[in-house]
This record gives sequence, structure tokens and C-alpha cells, in this order.
Amino acid sequence: YFYDKENGIEPDMTKECSEDGLGMVAWALLTTKKKGQKKDDILKIILNQAKNWNYLRSKAYLILGLTNGTLISLENDLINDILRVYKDDGNWKWFEDRLTYGNALIPWALWKKGRTRQDNESLKAAKSSTEFLLNKCQKDDVPMPVAHLGLEKNDNERLYFDQQPIEAGYMVRCLEEAYKATNDNYYKNMAEKWWGWFWGNNINKVKLIDDDFACYDGLTVKDDKVNLNQGAESNICFLMAYLAVRRLGLVD
Repeated sequence: YFYDKENGIEPDMTKECSEDGLGMVAWALLTTKKKGQKKDDILKIILNQAKNWNYLRSKAYLILGLTNGTLISLENDLINDILRVYKDDGNWKWFEDRLTYGNALIPWALWKKGRTRQDNESLKAAKSSTEFLLNKCQKDDVPMPVAHLGLEKNDNERLYFDQQPIEAGYMVRCLEEAYKATNDNYYKNMAEKWWGWFWGNNINKVKLIDDDFACYDGLTVKDDKVNLNQGAESNICFLMAYLAVRRLGLVD
């Protein structure tokens, strides 16, 4: 979606790039310390577009990046967009009327914003939404991420499959950030519990990690109980979770 031209980085105006994709790119570029004109050019394009973004997860990715640097007005605008749609509706304390994918990304971004900027409103929403998500995503005290088809607010029954590594990986990262923000061992213990999802602490009681430390794509209802594909997203999310529990001192 971006091309290296003689006069700098130019976007392809004939293609519509995913907001989530741009959010991830900006997160990566704002996290690395490497400097460069191309990096600056790409970030300038993305940050200008981000003012008109519609999707919460795209904004959350960008917040994870922006909170690594000096506070700018866009960061506050994005966090206000997220807080504005937060609903404390009885048993439903969330930002949308359904749980979809990568859910823990949103409270994760709020925890980081609250911690790095001493933003109490973000911390308050992060705490309540994290607890809501944890309560919704377990069965008999075992982590049970929302299935790939999601969960509607008024659903009386839920689907158990397919569960995907992005949910567990993002939850571990969210809980790591919660622990950093609060120093509450509850979040550290929950991070260890959700890390266990990859290793058999799940409703199928099967490992998603093979002998080469590679991650399968999810839990299924089929006989093998595991989707034996090993996609990039699954492995990246697993490795992010691994680095988080290492930082927490839970694994070597």
C-alpha cells in the first residue's frame, strides 16, 4: 500500500488499506528506537489518516505505539473515542454490543495509556473491562476465549470453538500491562493462567505448541481438537505472550 518513490514514501491511492493493518504498522514503528526518514514519512501518512479512523482496535494499536513517546493531541483524541463508547450496562461492561476478535487489545491499550500518562479515567475503564472480559472468557475456572464467530451481548448460549491464539496472546499482554500499572499479583497470576491456555489449560486439554516451539491455529471441535495450521498470526501472538511471561518472571 506504500511505495518508495524518488520524492519519498507515497501511498497507493487506488487501494484502501486496512485500518488495523495501519495501526499495527504505526505501533511497530513507534516502538522501535531505530530512526530514519522513511520511518518518519510512513508515520506522517498514517497519523494523518488516523484522525478519521472508525475502528476501536485500530485506535488501540496506535495508542500502544504513541504512548512510547511524547504526548500528542491525537493520542488523547483516540483514547477519548474509546472511552466515549464504553458501556457499563449491568453485566455488560464493554465498548461494543458484542465481543469479536483480539478483544483484550482494547483494555491493554487503556492500561498502558493510564500507566504512562497517569490517566485515571483510562485506568478505571481498563480495570472494569478487563474484569468483565475475564469473567466472560472462562469455563469452570479454565480460560475460554471467545470463539471466532464472536459473542453477542444478548446471547444466552455461546459457541466454544474455534478459539484462537490471538485471544490468549493479547490477554496475557493485557494482564502484563495491568500488573505494571497496579503491581497487583492478581493480574500476574491471571497472566500465568492464560499463558497455560497454550499448554493445555483449555477446555480441550491439549497443547497448542509443538516440539519446535511453534503454535497451532486454535482449538476445534473436531477429533484432533487442534487446528494443525501454524499461521504467522498464531506464532506472533504466542511469542508476544511468551516474552510477556518472561518479563513477569513466570518462565525462564
